[in-house]
Amino acid sequence: MALGIKKRFFGVGKSRCICTLSIYDKMIGKKLLFLVKKLIFYSIICFTIIKLLIVLRIDTYYWRYRLQSVGANRGTIVTFEEKLIAIAHKTDPHKNPENLFLSRDFVWIYRHPSCYLPHVISLLNNPSCSEAEKLIAIYGMEKLDLDNYLLLLQEGIKLYQKGIISQELLNILLGFSLAECHPLIKNYQSIHTVDFLNAIRSLRIPWNLFDYIPEHITSILSGNALRKWQIRKELPEIKKIMQDITVPPFRTITTNQLSFSSGYYQYSGPEKSVELLIVVNGKRVDYPLLVEHNLDPLFAEIYFHPIDYMQEAMDLIEDPSFDSMLKKKVIYAMRRLPLKQHIIFVKFCCNAYIRNKIPQSLLMYMLNDFCRALKVPPTIVEAYKNKEVRQLLMEIQKIESLPNEFISAIQGVMSGRSKWIFHASLIKGWPAFKNKFTDFTYGPIEYPVIDFTDGNITIYHSLYGKDSNYMYLYEDVYPTKRWSLLSCFISLKKQFYFYIREIHKKLML
Repeated sequence: MALGIKKRFFGVGKSRCICTLSIYDKMIGKKLLFLVKKLIFYSIICFTIIKLLIVLRIDTYYWRYRLQSVGANRGTIVTFEEKLIAIAHKTDPHKNPENLFLSRDFVWIYRHPSCYLPHVISLLNNPSCSEAEKLIAIYGMEKLDLDNYLLLLQEGIKLYQKGIISQELLNILLGFSLAECHPLIKNYQSIHTVDFLNAIRSLRIPWNLFDYIPEHITSILSGNALRKWQIRKELPEIKKIMQDITVPPFRTITTNQLSFSSGYYQYSGPEKSVELLIVVNGKRVDYPLLVEHNLDPLFAEIYFHPIDYMQEAMDLIEDPSFDSMLKKKVIYAMRRLPLKQHIIFVKFCCNAYIRNKIPQSLLMYMLNDFCRALKVPPTIVEAYKNKEVRQLLMEIQKIESLPNEFISAIQGVMSGRSKWIFHASLIKGWPAFKNKFTDFTYGPIEYPVIDFTDGNITIYHSLYGKDSNYMYLYEDVYPTKRWSLLSCFISLKKQFYFYIREIHKKLML
């Protein structure tokens, strides 16, 4: 009897225990679900804040006020945004856009817009950049070809619809007159221009400024804008500046005019400090610059913008009337070509050797002599792991008429040995070049970026590495106003509100 009661009591207790555990499990499940939701919510918030801090680029704001209060020396390494800050600091694009040509930094952008187009698109997408900086970037694109300019305009319309650029900037994108006729205005009869402008006019966009944009599009399509440009007088000051910086045709260049020298180990220039971008555990540190110091301006323009002179260089190599020394310098000037263009150029040089247009020494120089001059290896040497590069190198090795020394050099490129010979030479020359000033800043260049993160030494170049947005200042920037922390935070307010709205939109979704 007692045993039966005990069994019954135990059974009742067991059912109560199971019931209690099931309720407890549900409570734990709800709490876990709530904690998971909370964790996801705060993770989204933290991720957005981190993204906000990255995109804010506080160092850019610091540089904006540092340029105004302290200034910067010619040769200082800056980003494209900081270069435009320096240009805006010297000129006022809103009041008188023609004054932009007083800045040599702007002149290089204007002369070679295709080289800077990716930087301009990135700048327009950055809400932290000021209206003046974006205006300068747009003005610098006047010499773009029609196809590239339509791509830029398409990006501008998307950014206007997102509220990142103003309608004033969109007005200027749709046609302005600075020193030459605008791509849209002079190609107003092109099918691409007509279709694109009609598509813009049909967009359901709430235009402001008294519907100026539809009228402006009508003026372009009717040809009135071109007729107004044709009766416009050229500014003699701008014409003279453009003539001064124009590279003459390659056929008129002499060997003495196109000169460069190797002063890496025997530097004797003025004592000035120049910054080299070095990344130590992810932080930017300033060190002396390690590049060639004595470049002729004529060679520098070709060397820093090779894609604009590639066809002329190929024509010169084909011409037997030019001496080997000039061809050697032209071949060297082409080693900074973008990857696809450099592959084409290497194939061309191999064919030129087979046709006896260049000697074996120049063929070897195309790949092997990069340790003596500007410390920048050819594009295919740096990008030797690329599939297209490896395919090219394998094709070259199969050509029987090429010399054995050149084939051995190609094998060194494929193994990566040539690239690391360059890096070893760069590090070896550091002590001899330390704390010295380099006397050329003629445009965007690939300077060494040395990363000491986690004790490993990695050397990047801006064309292939992490910091493709860095370049040099061509001119000194002189201080005009005091920098204050308050003004820096005030300038952050606009972008901060922009990203708060973006966070709100994501949370509402």
